[in-house]
Amino acid sequence: VLLNQYLASIDKSRRNPGTVDPECDVTELCKETAEEVRRICRYYQMPVPNIGVETHDVTTDEHADLKFAFIPGIISYIVQEILKNSCRATLELFSSDLDRHP
Repeated sequence: VLLNQYLASIDKSRRNPGTVDPECDVTELCKETAEEVRRICRYYQMPVPNIGVETHDVTTDEHADLKFAFIPGIISYIVQEILKNSCRATLELFSSDLDRHP
């Protein structure tokens, strides 16, 4: 990870999922990951539950984009696993009446 970060910092054309992004937009990353999970559900010909992504900033009363330095690949992987498990559990629980429930 450290070597990738160093190489990316000296060569701006290098983009690596293991590189720290100093302005990692977590909101956009989670939305992209949610769409990827929806594509995975469609690929396996499963019903696709709605996935909503909201962000909240505890320092203000407004919805704000969350940006901080982090490795986007790690956040994406964690969110994808959580959403896949949530979709599976939702489909198992509400498989007979998916139209009425999220």
